[in-house]
Amino acid sequence: MEKLEDGYFALLSDSNFVRYWASVLTADLGYGLFELAFTWLAITVTHSPAITGLVLFVEFSTYSLTALVGPAIDSSGDKRKFIITIFPVQAAIGVVVAFLIAYHQIGVTAILFIAFIMALLWDFPWLAQSAILPLILKRERLLRANALMQAFGGGSTILLTAMAGIVIAFIGVQGVAVIYAFTFLISAALMRTVKVPKLGDAKLSLSHIMHSLSEGWHFVMSGTRRELKELFFVSGAQGFFSIAPFLLITITSFTYFHGNVREYGILNALLLAGGFLGSIVYGKINPTGSLGRSVLLSTAIEGGLIALSPLVLSSLPLTDMLWFTVGIFDPIFYNGYNSYIQATVENTYVARVKGLAYLLRGVGRGAGNVALGFLILFAGFTFGAEFFGLMLLIIPVALLLTNASIARMGY
Repeated sequence: MEKLEDGYFALLSDSNFVRYWASVLTADLGYGLFELAFTWLAITVTHSPAITGLVLFVEFSTYSLTALVGPAIDSSGDKRKFIITIFPVQAAIGVVVAFLIAYHQIGVTAILFIAFIMALLWDFPWLAQSAILPLILKRERLLRANALMQAFGGGSTILLTAMAGIVIAFIGVQGVAVIYAFTFLISAALMRTVKVPKLGDAKLSLSHIMHSLSEGWHFVMSGTRRELKELFFVSGAQGFFSIAPFLLITITSFTYFHGNVREYGILNALLLAGGFLGSIVYGKINPTGSLGRSVLLSTAIEGGLIALSPLVLSSLPLTDMLWFTVGIFDPIFYNGYNSYIQATVENTYVARVKGLAYLLRGVGRGAGNVALGFLILFAGFTFGAEFFGLMLLIIPVALLLTNASIARMGY
C-alpha cells in the first residue's frame, strides 16, 4: 500500500505547491474554455474544416517558439515574473477580443492574428511554470505532481466544458473571452504568493541568447543523452498525429450532429474526464522506472481508438464512450516526457531542453491540424481519422519492438 507521505496526500499538504498549482489551474481553466469557444467561432464563421485546421495550425505551431523562449527563462533568477507580468497583458487582450466579437468586427484574418498573439504570449508563462516545478518539489514527486495537475487541469474544466454550448449560447464567445481575462488576473495574483528559490540572473543579450540556444541544442543533439535526441523527434511525430481528437470532435459536432454546440461541449468534456481518470491512475502507478514503455504503449492504444472513431458515428452513446476512452490515454505521453525532462535535466538547462523538445512537437501539432483538415476536405472524415489513428498506433509499436532508447527511458 502506498505510504501517505509518498503519495498525493503529501503534495496536497505542501501549501507552497498548492498555491503554485492553483495559479496554473486557474490559467488552464480560462485558456482551455477560451480555446474551445474560439475554435467553435472559427468553424461557424468559415464553415470550413480546412480553414479551422489552419487556425489551429497557427495556434499550435506558435507554441513551438518556446524553443526561443528557453534562454530567457533559464537566465532569469525569478521565473515567476513571466507569469506575473504577461498574464495581465493577456487579460487586457481578452477584453479587446470580447469587444471585437460583440461588435461583429472579426473575420478570418483577425481570428488568425488572435490565435497567433495569444499563443505567443502563452509561451513564456507556460515554460516558466514548467521550470518552476522542479525548483519547489523533489524529483521523486515530479511525475505524480504532473499527473495530478493534468488530471485536475482537465477535470476542473469538465463541468464548464460540458456547459460550453450553453455558455456560448447565453453570453457568446465574447463572454468567454471576458472569463478568460478574469482567470488570468487571478492566476497572476496567486503566483505572487508562491515561494520559489531565486537563482542568479544572467545577462540577457542577443549574443547570449544565440549562445544559450546553441548550448541547449548541443546538449540535446550532441550530448551523451541519446534518449533526449530520440524524444525530440518522437515528440514531434506523436504531436502531429495525436492532435486529431480536437479537430475530429469539432467536425463531428458541426457536421454529423448538425452544428450541435452542446454536444461539442459534452464531447470535449468527456475527453477531459477521461484525461482526469487516466492522469490520476498514471500518477498513482507512478512508473518512473519505465516511463518510456508507458508513454509509447498508451500512445498506441490512443491511436487504435482514434482509428475506430468513424465506425461509431451513427451512435451518439458509442461516440461519447469512445472519446472518453481516448481521453484516458491522451495525456500520458505529455506527463511522462515532461516529468522525465524535469527530473533528469539540471535546472540551468530545463527550460531550454523543454523548449527544444516542444520545437518539433509544436510544429507537429500545428501541421497535423492543417494536414488533417485538408485530408478530411479531400478524402473524407473516415479516411482522415483512420490514417491519423493508425499512424499513431504504428510509430510507438515500432519503437517498442526495436527497443529504442526512448522505450528504455526511466529514472
